[in-house]
Amino acid sequence: MDIFNKHFNLDSTEGAWGALEGDYYAATNTTIGTGILTSTQQTFSSTSALLVMSNSAGKYTPRNVQGQEGTGPTSFVLGDGSYFGLPEYFRMTVVTADVAATSFQWALVLDTVNRYSSGGQVPAAPTLGVANVLGMGISSYNPKHAIQVGNVVTTAESGGTNPLHRGRGCMKAVTTAPLCLVGDEFLWTFTRLDNAVAGTKGGGTSGTNPQVYRQSIGACPIVPGGSLVLHAWFPAITTGITFEYEIAWSEMPL
Repeated sequence: MDIFNKHFNLDSTEGAWGALEGDYYAATNTTIGTGILTSTQQTFSSTSALLVMSNSAGKYTPRNVQGQEGTGPTSFVLGDGSYFGLPEYFRMTVVTADVAATSFQWALVLDTVNRYSSGGQVPAAPTLGVANVLGMGISSYNPKHAIQVGNVVTTAESGGTNPLHRGRGCMKAVTTAPLCLVGDEFLWTFTRLDNAVAGTKGGGTSGTNPQVYRQSIGACPIVPGGSLVLHAWFPAITTGITFEYEIAWSEMPL
């Protein structure tokens, strides 16, 4: 199959063709039906996170490439030939609600260093791996990203101009606790999940239906050696929110 047919298939399947080639990955919580806890952070902290994605691909070495005729070589600083992470979505499903929290605040940061320090759940096979299961267990198809979810402790930002404060929002807020219902889903999308809309899930009685809450961020490339950090904090929270999760991303060379 030539490159034009590959691009046609990639576009026509909204990127799913890439999963056939072994560059699309997913992770879920370690035990189906058993959730993990968020932090009890009530205000923003740069060292507390809900999710960290760390790209273990070696840092790129900027190299000289030939410029236009007469201009001489130029430095390609964005990492030609390096593997980047392209997150697609991150979903939380509430298992147990905190009784006191009144809002779910979040901020997203892209950084050039591995920000993970400790804590949280770190999924491993069979709850983390390449989506084309024929590649499971083959080292060349192992993900280059480590995933840490839950009550995660992070290091400080790298400083200077490298970190990018990529997004900021409020996932949900209420005037009277509890913030969440069992079955509520919180969904961040990073690419083309146009059909993943917010809305009711049905069941229950008036005012007690679990909902799908969505935040759309757009492209968030994770550089070699770098991290995506999703900070979360919950005013008035006491015990934390227990949730199951799933996440998917692509790993592609530039």
